[in-house]
Amino acid sequence: MTIFIDKKFINLMSGQLERFSWKKDNLANCRCPICGDSTKNKVKARGFFFEKKGEFFFKCHNCSVGLNLYNFMSQVSPSLCKEYSLEKFKEKNLSNPPKKEKKDMLFSNKPKKKYNIELPMVAELPPNHACRQFVELRQIPKAMWKHLYYAENFADWAKRINPETAEALDAESRLVIPILDHKGHLVGAQGRIIKVSTDRNARKSVRYITIKPKEEEHKSWYGLDRVNALGTIYVVEGPLDSLFIPNCVATIGMSDAFNIPKYIKDRPMIFVMDNEPRNVQVIHTMERLVKENKKVCVWPESMKYKDINDMIMGGMDAKEILNIINSNSASGLEAQIRINKWKKM
Repeated sequence: MTIFIDKKFINLMSGQLERFSWKKDNLANCRCPICGDSTKNKVKARGFFFEKKGEFFFKCHNCSVGLNLYNFMSQVSPSLCKEYSLEKFKEKNLSNPPKKEKKDMLFSNKPKKKYNIELPMVAELPPNHACRQFVELRQIPKAMWKHLYYAENFADWAKRINPETAEALDAESRLVIPILDHKGHLVGAQGRIIKVSTDRNARKSVRYITIKPKEEEHKSWYGLDRVNALGTIYVVEGPLDSLFIPNCVATIGMSDAFNIPKYIKDRPMIFVMDNEPRNVQVIHTMERLVKENKKVCVWPESMKYKDINDMIMGGMDAKEILNIINSNSASGLEAQIRINKWKKM
């Protein structure tokens, strides 16, 4: 039944896809609407829908994007995606009786504490508020403001998570970035000093504070509560950078890149480090990822910005950045050759 629904909605969407055609019963082809496919040759069609384990996925052999059908439709046809999601939901409820929830094995067997954030969301702040102005300056998409909060006294709020650690903090206002696990439990938070400045160099002085509950000993990844584990997952260095790229998570420290949560451990990933070819730690991390057979993005020589947020503030859009990431990602020997050239720039 799932295959039938998937094929039905692929056909409904086909009118929006250039050069669409079914090649086989479980294989369809079109020009990729994500990257636009070849600009020189309008006949080329390198996007494919294929069936795997009873579901359809999309893969482009030009930009290397890989998405399940839901994520593809959410970008190409959001209105049709809502109908698709509803039909799949109905099918699931009819064919699968409720099951006892499995134990959460992602981080710990211990019961999770559920913390109320109890802070105003950035989206609720008035337009003249310094925290909201900071977020607007960084050009963070408004759809993501609901994941960001404001604390007038971060040290006081942090006591709810870890009183012992919070005791050493200064009483200052901060942008609060909650870190949740894949079930929405609060497992930590980052507080960022608020600076409203048009000078990107001034941002270097902005400091993060990361705080976790005492019992949380695991490494934290940001965005696990939002990521779709069925498609390609992009892994970046900073939580704010992750808000611009679809299906993106962030490590809270570079060393966390080697401690992948079990929930997404077997999913296809692209690791996107900051564009810092002179940074020894960045180079070491990328080279170690390659040795562990991970796919990494090696930024092209033409890229002059340090990170994704810098690129956005420099006038690039998220789709353009995603295309660059996909086009400049590699693994194995190819990735190592690219890194060797990149670190000499």
